[in-house]
Amino acid sequence: MASTELSEGSQLPDSDVNQEWKRPKRITITVNHSLYTQLVERSSREGRSISNLASYLLQRDLEGLS
Repeated sequence: MASTELSEGSQLPDSDVNQEWKRPKRITITVNHSLYTQLVERSSREGRSISNLASYLLQRDLEGLS
């Protein structure tokens, strides 16, 4: 069976490649204190995690650029 090599050096069978790339990815960003405070306050008001809120805001903004 053919396989595709990932950047981490592991390999997936080609049949699993599409599933692997669809999984959520984790990133790390640095924000200033003011932005962090705004994210904390808004995420608290909306009852969601900072990560979920940041992901939502990024997705909404990027989709608006299309």
